[in-house]
Amino acid sequence: MGVRKMKKTLLIMAFQFLGLVSGCATTGGGYQRPTAEQIAAQRRQNYVNMHPNLPPITKQDILEGRPRIGMTQEQVRACWGDPAETQRFGNASGVREVWIYYSPIPDMSTSARLLTPAQISQLYSVALTNRKVTSLHFENGTFTSFEEQ
Repeated sequence: MGVRKMKKTLLIMAFQFLGLVSGCATTGGGYQRPTAEQIAAQRRQNYVNMHPNLPPITKQDILEGRPRIGMTQEQVRACWGDPAETQRFGNASGVREVWIYYSPIPDMSTSARLLTPAQISQLYSVALTNRKVTSLHFENGTFTSFEEQ
């Protein structure tokens, strides 16, 4: 193969590669990263599929992401995922745990384009301060109560 033909072949391959890479980066038909809600829905569906003998009400609550008093820690984790924080206490009557969840921070990407970095920082700080905190209480592995702040 001559030098000229080899250069032409390499150039064609480079353009094909660039077309492939840019095609993957587009939103019009390329890969779309799943949203947090899609990931959570899949986690809940997987749990229900792996536990076919769950009572119908428990299945429904898990699929809807709704923890219910009396659920196990595993079932609550299927509903809401891993907690942001856990606190564990032991006493003579058994083990108590508190799982802490925070509401998500709102997506500010669209409004942030028009703001200065200082304004973005201030909005983010307000969003963190105003987040809802939910604490779920467990005794010996069973969901017993909750608090919202």
